[in-house]
Amino acid sequence: MTKVVVCGIAGRMGQRLGNLICDDDEMQLVGATERPGHEALGRDVGDVLGRGTLGATVTDLVPAAAADVVIAFTAPESTLADAAACAAAGTAMVVGTTGFTAAQLIEFKSTVAAVPCVFAPNFSTAMNVLFRLVEEAARFLGDDYDVEVLESHHRHKVDAPSGSALGLAQRAAAGLERNLDEVVVHGREGVTGERTRKEIGMHAMRLGDVA
Repeated sequence: MTKVVVCGIAGRMGQRLGNLICDDDEMQLVGATERPGHEALGRDVGDVLGRGTLGATVTDLVPAAAADVVIAFTAPESTLADAAACAAAGTAMVVGTTGFTAAQLIEFKSTVAAVPCVFAPNFSTAMNVLFRLVEEAARFLGDDYDVEVLESHHRHKVDAPSGSALGLAQRAAAGLERNLDEVVVHGREGVTGERTRKEIGMHAMRLGDVA
């Protein structure tokens, strides 16, 4: 049986993951975390999930040594701390956290280099196929076509652009052999002048309960 710890258990993704793990006969939820000061700290994980007592307590430090794998869909700062704990314990990770700065991403990848880690901005099979298709389309179409990424998420989304939108822009840039950091333009306002041939536009909307 695979022993799992879920980071951010009280969040939308944490709740979903926690319940799916509890429903799987081949997995055991042995721990969970929340940020310091969160009301879920000290409570039984099962209570937070609405499932009754599971015998594991929500903590603010990831119990990496107790798990075979730690799952983190949280905030960059929290995930960096969790990654350090997992690296020290030799525990595998599954990470869907988005919003890393360039420096944080380098630190994260360096930290988890010694342990098994699946890291993606979006775990949808269809979305990952789309990433590949966008890169191939950009490669074939070349500089004669403009690239703009428009994305929308629910009002609770805390980072912008989303990891999925950023992933699309990165794949387009890769197909065009451009450095995204050098050509990305986030939104436009005022008299911006004519669009340059190589820029890649990014636009984010946050409203209601858009998925």
